[in-house]
Amino acid sequence: MAKPTPPKPAKPEPVAEPVETVQAPAPATDAPPTPVVAPSAMSAQLPMNVSAAPEIRGEPSYPSRARRRRIEGYVLVEFVVDANGNIVTDSYKVLESKPKKVFDKVVRRAVLRWRYAPTGSAFRTQQRFKFSMQN
Repeated sequence: MAKPTPPKPAKPEPVAEPVETVQAPAPATDAPPTPVVAPSAMSAQLPMNVSAAPEIRGEPSYPSRARRRRIEGYVLVEFVVDANGNIVTDSYKVLESKPKKVFDKVVRRAVLRWRYAPTGSAFRTQQRFKFSMQN
């Protein structure tokens, strides 16, 4: 003879928990809203200083492959120097290079090691590097 199975207990209905609503303070009506600016746009707002010279400067090495092939060219870069004289890594960008991507890596490696004199304010600057074979 089979034993009768007891009925399963019913699942309890979900109970809504009380939720606390927090209201943000109303913005001041006389102050204009603060614009949200992307980091790349912020660097574009900084003053340009093309005459700034680094205190610590290492020159990029001529890539051996380019030297063997006697490739010449240039790289034009732009970057932001912070108030302490350090290069802001995320701001570094190649504006122009010829031939493309031949000298870019060695220039980046060299520039990111540069240090400027602290000025108390950040600025943008550009540098052009020319790679030529000396006869």
